[in-house]
Amino acid sequence: MAQDSKSKDKGKKGPTKEYLASQEAKDGKAHKANVDRLAARKKAAAASLAYVGPNMAGEITLRQFQIFRGGLPEHLAAAVKDDREMKALFVPVADLSTARQQLKKKGSLLNRAHSETLRKYLASRGAK
Repeated sequence: MAQDSKSKDKGKKGPTKEYLASQEAKDGKAHKANVDRLAARKKAAAASLAYVGPNMAGEITLRQFQIFRGGLPEHLAAAVKDDREMKALFVPVADLSTARQQLKKKGSLLNRAHSETLRKYLASRGAK
């Protein structure tokens, strides 16, 4: 019986060198595809902005924490280009957590920008 098991082992062959090489090539391609996909996601996230200012309705409608993928739309970019406070309220999505903390911190840049933007908005609506 011991002889039978030896003969069985002799008949079994492992994967060929060609097969192993083809698997390595497939793994390398899959890895590169994953790296490329991750880089594309990071690039898209970097181009995505979150609005952290007050809710506004009217000529420009914005909701707090609204996300803009791929940057601001043209009409919105044109409307905020000369307003420093309003421009400061658009932050990269990756920085949203920090921005939310800064909104709560009295006297911070984002807190002052939020307050000033809200004041301007209310004044344009005729509120005190």
